[in-house]
Amino acid sequence: MLQRCQNKNSVAYKNYGGRGIKTSKNWRKFENFRDDMYESYSKHKIKFGGGHQTSLERIDNNQGYSKKNCKWATWKEQCTNLRVNKILYFRGSKKTLKQWSELLNMNYFAIHARIKN
Repeated sequence: MLQRCQNKNSVAYKNYGGRGIKTSKNWRKFENFRDDMYESYSKHKIKFGGGHQTSLERIDNNQGYSKKNCKWATWKEQCTNLRVNKILYFRGSKKTLKQWSELLNMNYFAIHARIKN
């Protein structure tokens, strides 16, 4: 998180600090980050079990890292929050193509082809 947002030599800097994503000044000290996020981390571990890897996710990809804008998420959850995702509106809801394919029990590529055509 800190490297992505502050270190101009980081490979990921252009997608984070380079586009204005900042880290809460309070979180630059690890103990503050730990204190802010530990409770939600513990709840997430209980919900998903010890075997699921979690990482820090920004709820709004255009905002920085802060207690208000961060949560713990599994890799599958994080994949729904990528800037490259195409969001589809259907039946009054918005979801990613992958989420719709799972919800409707339809092949991802079939949906993609239908939309493209």
